[in-house]
Amino acid sequence: MLMPTSKPWRTTRSSQRRYSSCYRRQKRRVVWPPPTHSSGLFALISSRPSLSSSAYRVAYYKRKMWIYNFCVYDLNKKKGNMYVWQEMTARRGSDKIGSCILKWLESELTDPGNQFKRLRIFCDNCAGQNKNSNIVVMALRLIHALTLDNVELVFMVPGHSFLPCDRAFGHIEKKIRKCRHIYSPTDYLRIIRKAVGEENNVTVMERTDFYDLRALKSACTLRRTQSVGFAKARQLVVDAQYPEGYVMKNTYNFDEETDGVDKRVRLMPGRSPYQAQLFNFGPKEDFPLKYAASVRLAPAKLRDLRLLFNLLDNRGRAWLENVFTSQGQSLPQAQEHDSDEEDVDDPEDVIMEYVPVTRLPSARTRR
Repeated sequence: MLMPTSKPWRTTRSSQRRYSSCYRRQKRRVVWPPPTHSSGLFALISSRPSLSSSAYRVAYYKRKMWIYNFCVYDLNKKKGNMYVWQEMTARRGSDKIGSCILKWLESELTDPGNQFKRLRIFCDNCAGQNKNSNIVVMALRLIHALTLDNVELVFMVPGHSFLPCDRAFGHIEKKIRKCRHIYSPTDYLRIIRKAVGEENNVTVMERTDFYDLRALKSACTLRRTQSVGFAKARQLVVDAQYPEGYVMKNTYNFDEETDGVDKRVRLMPGRSPYQAQLFNFGPKEDFPLKYAASVRLAPAKLRDLRLLFNLLDNRGRAWLENVFTSQGQSLPQAQEHDSDEEDVDDPEDVIMEYVPVTRLPSARTRR
């Protein structure tokens, strides 16, 4: 979730109660900061097109194309934003998460009435997607580019990380279970739009929207953190007042003042004072693209997709033809599908010939 904030929150509760109290106040909009800040939540769920029909049980055991759906929920607007892409467009990973956040910021900052300089992000502790150095470097680039002045990454307590994004994913899963046939990503987009409503945005990510955030780490020096471990940190704060690194906190203290448990982690190489000429990630146009071409699919998956071609409708076959064309493969030949023949091949529908078995004599008979 992403949310703008203006002034620090103060509370004297324990770390978990302090976090829950602050989150409820923002969720209920009891105390909202001015429009110079923004807040939100985000999460990633992945799904794949499937052929769910009694006549197509053979499709259950075949490899299929994955569809990824990333949700950014704006706490200020109470609005969700879905970012969807295919497995052939990009894989999963932290740089894809950061690219989706950059895409969301582009749409938000272009609105003249929604200008903010502070961003607070709530997410879970998934190390492969959210809690890693790639996301921190992406936030530091926003500071260097003067896009934002402060970015706070707030990681929820494990086991207590149910977000509004999860509620939206639940609505989508309920719609998917009611669909008997899903032949192409277009069907998934229709289901997602119907599940989340018209008030939420659904954006299809293209290959040129994904950037290689890991390339920025080549200009950083990743140092070990001893007093406050990175894995146990509750907050990672990137601020314009400390442009050479970030601040780790192991509590949910949102005050700007340090409480004695904060630790500054320097990413700038060397020990010299900060200079923009020596450590600056530059504008977004300098970002290298993550993929120069379409992602190559495994040969086994292409083989299974070719076997599923005859089970699709016209829209699904047109989509699959584009997949084979982008992969440099020959187009599959369409054949008439006979559901009766398919049912005979199913082990559940094979009628075994009954062979009577002679009953063996009992122990008394043998005596």
